[in-house]
Amino acid sequence: MKNIPVLMYHHVKPNKDMVSITPKNFEEQISTLNKMKFHFYSIDEFIDVINGTAKIKKGVLITFDDGFVDNWIWAYPILKKYNAKATIFITPKRMPKHGIRDDSFKPAPHRSFARLPDISQEFISLEEMQLMSELIDFQSHTMTHLRCTQQTNQTKAEIKESKLYIEQLTNKPCKAFAWPYGDNNQEDLQYLAKQGYQAIFTIKTGTYRYNSNPLDIKRIEMKDKGKNFIKSRMFLYTTPILSQLYAFIKGKI
Repeated sequence: MKNIPVLMYHHVKPNKDMVSITPKNFEEQISTLNKMKFHFYSIDEFIDVINGTAKIKKGVLITFDDGFVDNWIWAYPILKKYNAKATIFITPKRMPKHGIRDDSFKPAPHRSFARLPDISQEFISLEEMQLMSELIDFQSHTMTHLRCTQQTNQTKAEIKESKLYIEQLTNKPCKAFAWPYGDNNQEDLQYLAKQGYQAIFTIKTGTYRYNSNPLDIKRIEMKDKGKNFIKSRMFLYTTPILSQLYAFIKGKI
C-alpha cells in the first residue's frame, strides 16, 4: 500500500447541518474501517512515515477541523469504542476552560455562529480535551481560525502562539497544522516549516501518497453516508492509479 487516506470531518451530531455527519453514519464508517483491518494512525505515527522512520501500512488518518463540542459528545465515544486514534485541529482562543457536556447539550446550527453572543460554548473545553487526550491528538488550526490568505504579523503570531499553547496543554510537540478555510500563502508556509511544523494539511481533495510533499497534504472530505460510502472511498483512494485518475477527472490536481 502506497497511500494513506486522510479523512476530514468537522461536525458529528444528530441534527442535519452543514459539514456534518450523524453519529449513526459516523459509527458505520469507523466500524467498517475496523472490519476492513485499517490501522488508525496517530499524528506521530503518520509523521514517522513522512520522515521515513516507519514503514507505511494499511491505515487511515482521521482528522477533525475546529474542535467542535460535538466531537467530544458524539464522535469521541465512537472512536473510543473502536480504539480509533484521531487528530483534532483546534483554535485555542475559541475554547472554554471549563465544562464537561453530555448529549443533552444542544449545539447551535453552524450558520448561526456569527450571531452567537458566546461562541466558545460550541467548542471542546480544556477539561474535555484532557479527557480525550489518551486517544486524540490536538494540533494547530491557528488561535482564532484566522484566514491566511497573505502573511501578516497576526498570522505569524497565531502560528507561533498556537503551537506553544498546545504544547503547554498537552506536554507533547505540536507538529501539524491545518489551514483554516484552506486559505494559505507561500510566506506563511515557509514560516510554518521554520517553526517546526512537519505536516501541513489542506482541504484539497486527494490522498497522501508515499514520499509526496508533507507541507501540502490532501484530504478526503467525509459525507453523511454509511458503510458503502467508506468502502468505495477506501477502494478508490488506496489504489494509486484510480485515485490519480479520479483527481484528474475532477480537476483537483
